[in-house]
Amino acid sequence: MARIRLCLRVAFMASDSIGIGDKVNKRALSSTIMALFSILWIAACTTTGPDPTELVRWLCRSPPEGFKESDLVGTWQATYTAAGTTEELILRVDKTFRQLYQRSDGYHYESPWRQWWIEHKPSGGIYVHLEGMRYCRLTAEVCAMPGGGGGEWLFHDVCEDRLIRMRNEVVLAVVGTTGSRHPGVVGAPKGIALMHMLPSSDTTTSYFVLENE
Repeated sequence: MARIRLCLRVAFMASDSIGIGDKVNKRALSSTIMALFSILWIAACTTTGPDPTELVRWLCRSPPEGFKESDLVGTWQATYTAAGTTEELILRVDKTFRQLYQRSDGYHYESPWRQWWIEHKPSGGIYVHLEGMRYCRLTAEVCAMPGGGGGEWLFHDVCEDRLIRMRNEVVLAVVGTTGSRHPGVVGAPKGIALMHMLPSSDTTTSYFVLENE
């Protein structure tokens, strides 16, 4: 409301300045111009972005009915196409995890135990936040960032069709695998997988799958 009052004041001040010194035979035209200017200014001041209450849809397969947080505990392996590149996540019941990454050029990284936690979104989606995890699907420089995450890079969240940043963390979507044709998740234990956020220039989806139940 304060913003609207301010815009009205500015609009009327601008309108008054337009009319100063006008001759009598031009007053009708000036009044019309002033009124139009005021309307346009008020409209610009009160314009808002998308309705923040609009619900975001969940576009991925949901985990099986009865899914619970403890289903995430275990050792997860990533599916990568590059020969010699492997990645594992060990998630423990005490909400700590360890990341083990081996690249085809011989680079190896093993993290200390860090914290993970679950986020339930209004869309119905479930996400795992892994604090300090390194994102090694982008570049060697990003993979080597001491604080983990993707820095200022933008990533595509396929499940909510949005762009996000992952500062000092990696976020994985918990998705169901029933009916999926992706060779890396067919027959996944418990019917769930953890899906990577994609670099904005990448369209190749990769998942973490439990080694066993």
